[in-house]
Amino acid sequence: MGGYRAKGFNRPTLNLNCVRKTIVSPGSATEVDSVSQFNWLSEGQRFDTVFELCDNVGAGTSSVVKRAVRVQPSEAEERSVAVKCVNTADDDEVKSFVLGEYRLLQSLQHPSIVSVHALYVNSNYSLMVMDLCEDSVYSHVERMGALQESDAKDIFHQLLEAIGHLHSKRIVHRDVKPENLLLRNGGKKLKLADFNSATRIGIGGAATKMLSARGDNFYSAPEVLSGNMWNERIDIWACGLSLFYMLRAALPFDCTVVKVKKTLVGGQTPEVAWTDLSQMVCNLIQQALTVDMRDRPPALELLQHSFFGAPCVRRPRSLSSWEPVAKIDVAKDIQRQYSTPNLKWSDGAGSASDALRRLQLCKLARSASAAQAPAANGQEGLIASTQ
Repeated sequence: MGGYRAKGFNRPTLNLNCVRKTIVSPGSATEVDSVSQFNWLSEGQRFDTVFELCDNVGAGTSSVVKRAVRVQPSEAEERSVAVKCVNTADDDEVKSFVLGEYRLLQSLQHPSIVSVHALYVNSNYSLMVMDLCEDSVYSHVERMGALQESDAKDIFHQLLEAIGHLHSKRIVHRDVKPENLLLRNGGKKLKLADFNSATRIGIGGAATKMLSARGDNFYSAPEVLSGNMWNERIDIWACGLSLFYMLRAALPFDCTVVKVKKTLVGGQTPEVAWTDLSQMVCNLIQQALTVDMRDRPPALELLQHSFFGAPCVRRPRSLSSWEPVAKIDVAKDIQRQYSTPNLKWSDGAGSASDALRRLQLCKLARSASAAQAPAANGQEGLIASTQ
């Protein structure tokens, strides 16, 4: 599984004796061996009586991911699964992260987010059973080269749907990157994975969490680099970088370089080579890479972008913070709400989604006009910034 780096990792030897199914009570970190909530596992059975571990499919700094097969699968169950094996010996913080990730994933039911099926623990290890994916965006691009826009479009659409679902639940992933974008069904189906950096915003110690930095520095948004308060829009920034990587097999810039970091913290976008990318996809990426997070569109607005073709038939269910958008002239610049975590899809009717779609069309038109202006003066046409 390409979402986990294997280089330089010493894989621990797994002793699966007495590794039993753990039931985690909602809101509690207490580990309790009990009757399984899954009807295919009985009380007292060990992991190795239900699953047979096979080959390694990836690794991280404190875990290995292995393929496993069910010993006696039912017709409704997939025979092969992935098992994230985390060494939790004498480390309460790691145990807390594993339990938190498991409970979080249990609460998320979405076709583009990896599903967890069970959690087993003993004194040394936590074994999380989840969907088995064939590949990741990162490993696929490293092996096969950059994707065509048509393929990237389908994958990125699924990613935005997953991110929109997370944000509607006030959850920020904080580690969106190609390594964590897993692929199934021959690379056609996306599964967003690795939620050990994810957090809920707006509850508990939200202010402290929203100042802390997690995730990969290469995908850090400007507000994180500058040490300022951030919100769910940091995931949108990482999505934009991930889309660029899909199409160019490289990032547009390295934000760990001092000069680039200073440019971003100063409110400017570093120079990017947009060669060989269509104007449509450039516009979409530029919007996701808007430096000021207040003007960075939410996922469900980006889903209305013309890059995705026919407009989506689903409509927002909760858009109270966006109501003014439907009443203004979308040809004019607007400033978004600081955060829109209640943005959700619904099949109900409403004018807000139409406003978002018109807003996207106007942005695309302004970008095209700006690109034609320098060309008319004998200069090379450039895609204008959306800021």
